[in-house]
Amino acid sequence: MKKKNILILGAGFAGLRVALDLSKKLRGNRDYKITLIDKRNVHMYTPDLYEIATAYYEDVTEQCLTELKDTVAMKIPQLVKGTGIEFLHDKVTHWSPKDKKVSLKKKGDLEYEYLVFALGSVTNYYNIPGLKEHSYPLKTVKQALAIQCDLDHYFQHLWKKHIKKEVNIVVGGGGAAGSEFAGALPKALEKICKKYEFPNEKVHITLIQAAPELIGLGPEFSQFVKARLKDEGVEVRLDTFICGASKNKIKI
Repeated sequence: MKKKNILILGAGFAGLRVALDLSKKLRGNRDYKITLIDKRNVHMYTPDLYEIATAYYEDVTEQCLTELKDTVAMKIPQLVKGTGIEFLHDKVTHWSPKDKKVSLKKKGDLEYEYLVFALGSVTNYYNIPGLKEHSYPLKTVKQALAIQCDLDHYFQHLWKKHIKKEVNIVVGGGGAAGSEFAGALPKALEKICKKYEFPNEKVHITLIQAAPELIGLGPEFSQFVKARLKDEGVEVRLDTFICGASKNKIKI
């Protein structure tokens, strides 16, 4: 008897969790087969991306970049090993709900009984004018490295030009990622300032959060996080909305 296929598209947190939980629930059930599909062969532990964005190396080499990536990238075949889940490193090209089929770039057509869409998320700019063009998203390793490298390059530029101006860095969003990033940023900038002989007291970090709380785990935890950020030298603005951005300014 042909097994009924449960297809799960995307091996991020949601897709991987669904696959692992279903494999436990259906253990010993020979009627179903679980297939997990992702265009990458690694699962990205996105909550730790801030560590890459704020990592400091005297000289950036290929080896250190590999080490950084390995801190957040885990091979999916190893994560599902021994669970009975089939993992396909492939890309979805077409979906036919009428025929209950998904087309993959390498594997071709796959029939399914149940289909789970867990293809991840993208940065939401909330239609704020200029924000997409004049800010750094933090969703991938590549974006985290871009933040890290551009911070270093910026202070290198100031050093070459003998500029000692006030530098304002704004972090938009006080969820887990934004708060972690803002909290780790001061120590990283302290090392960069030392490297390029820039006065650390001229660097100002502001975390802007539209909601009345940080993180989203209640007012008590929010107050704790806010106090920790203040100790690190980060200014926190709650109930504050970014409503526009240009090259060197934001409107709140």
